[in-house]
Order: sequence, then structure tokens, then C-alpha cells
Amino acid sequence: MQILCRSFVIACLTVSDRSARGERPDATGPRVAGRLRELGHDADVRVVPDELARPGNLVTWAVDRVRATPWFGDERMQWLKAVVFTAMDDYRAA
Repeated sequence: MQILCRSFVIACLTVSDRSARGERPDATGPRVAGRLRELGHDADVRVVPDELARPGNLVTWAVDRVRATPWFGDERMQWLKAVVFTAMDDYRAA
């Protein structure tokens, strides 16, 4: 029996305006990456500025809210999406 191991890089992402501008060094990212490397993992450190969030798509937001309700849930949402997308495909094909 052969066991295959996939290699991947773990990203340590620091979100900080001051660190991204070079006003303050990032102490956390390199420390976490160093510990991961000690454990035998490949780790990369990135520092990015904090950005204001853009408003999301209204449909995506609505789907997420409905999916989160206990009486509807993810299983029914998947069923509903399948029905809607099938109907859209049929409409476009007509």
C-alpha cells in the first residue's frame, strides 16, 4: 500500500495598515510561520492593509440569511438552488 502525501504551503496572513505601510513590524506572522516550519510545514508570511468591505451581492446575502434559519437550512437551500438553476437553464434553452 502506497501512502501519498500532498505538499502545500500554509499562509500566515497579517491584516494591518501600519504593518503594511512599514510603520510597525509584523511580529505575529513570522513567529507563527517559524513555529509551523519547526513542525515541518512550509509556511509563507504576507502582510496586507486593512480595507473597507464592499457591500456584497444582495442575492448572496439573502441566500446566506435564509440558509442560516433553522427551519430552512442548507439541505433545503441546495434543493431550491437546483430547482431555480434548472428552470433558468430551461428558460435560456427555449
